Amino acid sequence: MQRNRVHRAEERVRKGKVSRHAPVACLAVALAMAACAANPTSSRSTVELVVERIEAPPAGATGDARRMFVESDVLTDGTVDQDTVQVTLRLVARDSSATVSPAAPTGAVFATIDRYRVRYARTDGRNTPGIDVPHPWDGALSLAVSFDGETGDFVLVRASAKLEPPLVRLRDGGGDVVINTLAHITFYGRDHAGVRIEAAGAITVGFADWSDSGPME
Repeated sequence: MQRNRVHRAEERVRKGKVSRHAPVACLAVALAMAACAANPTSSRSTVELVVERIEAPPAGATGDARRMFVESDVLTDGTVDQDTVQVTLRLVARDSSATVSPAAPTGAVFATIDRYRVRYARTDGRNTPGIDVPHPWDGALSLAVSFDGETGDFVLVRASAKLEPPLVRLRDGGGDVVINTLAHITFYGRDHAGVRIEAAGAITVGFADWSDSGPME
């Protein structure tokens, strides 16, 4: 009798009435659904965050134009300084036909950017952090962004990175040795409906012990 029950169970499996993998499949679906619920992404927001531009301070007088690259000096008059750049962020509506009343802003019209991450990549493909390029790092930011756009300063290169390899090895080089990189910056925040949004931009960074009379122009 026990043998008959086993035989009938095997028959149901062969005919597709019972799946041996059903518990595993159900678990995978449940985990996927839970992950989606716990990790909302910018695709759920009605707005999109856009990096309009990332600029470095002018090389000379205040009236000079800002630059789209950074010449990061690893040692200036015997000291190390952080490098600060400026970013302009803007929100755009995902539905281009949507209209927004300025008198009645909604949670989708404004967003708060609270964090950014910097990652460096060499143009020659040698990208080991601490050996070829500085370590990636996260910084805090507090910037309210709207459809009109907003501009703010942030640290691109920490002073502490110039005290560590590979940048510390560039000291006393007189600018003859340069590490050329792209700094990739990702900005993170939430729209005021609580949905996460993010956007990425990049700027060229040349690391060297530039002349203390000023970086090359």
